[in-house]
Amino acid sequence: MKRGWLLFLLLPKLVVAAPPATISGISGRIDRIATDAEGGFHAIVGPSIYRLVGDHFEHERTIRDPDTNYTITDIDLWVTPAGIVKGYYASHYSPERSDATYYRLHYVVCRASRCRHRTLRSGNLKSSHTTIESTALDRNGALYLVESYAYKNGKRWHSQTSWYRDGAQFKKEEGTYPEIRLAFLDEELVTVKRTYLGNLEIESRGISLTVPGVKSYYTWHVLPSGDSLHLFHHDPATKSMIWTRWNRTTGQVESLPLDTQETGIESAPFLLPDGRIGLFYSYYRNPFNKGLRFALLENDRMVENVIIDRAADRNSGWHIAANANLREEIVVGFTSDLLAR
Repeated sequence: MKRGWLLFLLLPKLVVAAPPATISGISGRIDRIATDAEGGFHAIVGPSIYRLVGDHFEHERTIRDPDTNYTITDIDLWVTPAGIVKGYYASHYSPERSDATYYRLHYVVCRASRCRHRTLRSGNLKSSHTTIESTALDRNGALYLVESYAYKNGKRWHSQTSWYRDGAQFKKEEGTYPEIRLAFLDEELVTVKRTYLGNLEIESRGISLTVPGVKSYYTWHVLPSGDSLHLFHHDPATKSMIWTRWNRTTGQVESLPLDTQETGIESAPFLLPDGRIGLFYSYYRNPFNKGLRFALLENDRMVENVIIDRAADRNSGWHIAANANLREEIVVGFTSDLLAR
């Protein structure tokens, strides 16, 4: 038997200078830590958003489909720097005495106590279905979505990949990929795809680049910084946590192993206000030495690597989310489970 919970830690500006403080107030799987222009932290857990107040999180709002027959099955929410909640969600409805399941894809915007929902797509799962692949927020607060859509025409199934900006579709391609991530370099929307062979491909300025030597079948992340795109992934060949940096101007690709011995299956990178990169990742040395580590990256090197959480009687560092505010305070949330005895 395992018992799971969320553990949130608040770290001071200098991560190695003082132990982190534990934050209470939430249960569930963490999806994202957001910050606003005033330095506030918001934790997003499924359809619910919580705000950090002192040493605990308080519930702000929960998103629901306006049609109470529908239940949200997939959702991706953001809090903009202005404190506006934006997101995309899919919801399902199965009528009684029917084998049909209906779905809808929505775009939602919440200001103060009012939320506006816009239906982008709807259908029956027997003949079509939609998947939220990735979202990204630009510097002006516009929320982008990349969606995989499959539909049946006669006896054959077809697939499409669509891009949306604040609920409006602006691009569509035939076919889909196993995974897609979105990121912004300045004003440019960059798409990173994982192919069926496990390779990562970057699409920028009309050019597609296969990142050499990068394969990932586990969690992987894309983080933009300046004119570079940073990829973080677990390399199954070396069992290592890998940091790969692609410079858009020069086209140069550099990779650096940050840690070895079963590390990086789960990770969470984020930007600090001064341009440095923080990275939390899981590690496993042996049954008595496993947990969560923090790495601080600057330019092309790792300047710090410390253990944040370690315990012999439980696993930790799963479903990690983290962010930093303008004061360089850092909040990280992760799932931890107690091992059976």
